[in-house]
Amino acid sequence: MNKKDSSNDKSLCSQGKSNSLLSEKSKIFDKKQYDYFLNHIVKSNTILIVEINGCHWETIPGFCKYLIELGYNVDVITRCYAEEIFTSLKYEDKLKTFECNEKTFDRIIKDYDFTKYDRIIYNSKIIYIGKVFKIGGYDLSECYDVVPKGKKENIYVQHHIDKINDFYKAKQIILANPAKKPELEDLVVNPHYFGELKLKNYKKQDFVNFISIGELSQHRKNWLLLISAVRDLHNLGISNFNVTIIGKRHFNEIDEELEDPEIKKYFKILGRVDYQTMFKNLNKADFILPLLEPGMSYMEKSTSGTFQLIYGFNKPCIIHKIYADIYGFNKKNSLIYESNEDLSDVMQKAISMTNDEYKNIQKNLSSDVQIIEKHSLSNFQKILGE
Repeated sequence: MNKKDSSNDKSLCSQGKSNSLLSEKSKIFDKKQYDYFLNHIVKSNTILIVEINGCHWETIPGFCKYLIELGYNVDVITRCYAEEIFTSLKYEDKLKTFECNEKTFDRIIKDYDFTKYDRIIYNSKIIYIGKVFKIGGYDLSECYDVVPKGKKENIYVQHHIDKINDFYKAKQIILANPAKKPELEDLVVNPHYFGELKLKNYKKQDFVNFISIGELSQHRKNWLLLISAVRDLHNLGISNFNVTIIGKRHFNEIDEELEDPEIKKYFKILGRVDYQTMFKNLNKADFILPLLEPGMSYMEKSTSGTFQLIYGFNKPCIIHKIYADIYGFNKKNSLIYESNEDLSDVMQKAISMTNDEYKNIQKNLSSDVQIIEKHSLSNFQKILGE
């Protein structure tokens, strides 16, 4: 694989607007990267995956896997940091990755002859360009006068499921169908492959590692509920566990709650980390805590990347019944709480679970994930053949 520039640029395409959030390095045209992409040889029957955002990259390896299994070669171009999510992949003879900064990316989009590719898959339909300009980001068609395409019609990954009807004429795929709309079921392609990883398949009897991944803000996850549950366990004298938290950190009431050293000792807050660090901590964990609250957008409008991690790492989750019903989790493949007040009880059940019980849950989860993969691959094949 090609290891390219991995600068600290986290800006998005600029549309020619002045944006103080763009780093200076992102504005510097990199002719070496530009020439490298423009002059590389594209194999026949190759699909290009494009990601402009500074997020959603974790879905790309899964899409690559599906495409290669369907007989395609795959090129990937992203705005930096792609290399770290491809280090554990196989298929290297079928896969090329390219990384470049925002300025260079825009020039490539403008100048390159994309008809060399069989098709282009845009890994995000909505681009989060400086939310100071538009809350919720821009549709890709608003970023460029002409959205490049290959020999066949573009495919767009729509992470905002509620917006799919706004652009229904465009060929789109979604990661999940939480509202269970029949007209969307054939559009579901769920990618959850993160490389050839040696996954942990056991649980220690004397200690349990919980993990939660996502932005530390209450509109994303109910962090205060988790802290309350940990306090309940502590008050019961249960201390053989910890909770790892990975995600962008906001300084708010969570910090106030964790000022108590008796409670803080159970938490390992890592903040934002690279993918390999996230994968390592995920693999060491025993249970994933999605911490989704009834009424959040994940019930109908979007889906959480946590589910991809549950599937890909075959990691049992502890989840609210509302989301279990929506996303296909049940008492055989996960642990479910019916109200927020029950979370500490279910965490206690996870701590006391035997290794055999844990392995049985993993076995059931793995079987259900295989069904998701079969359905996704079938949908993808039909969409690509249209």
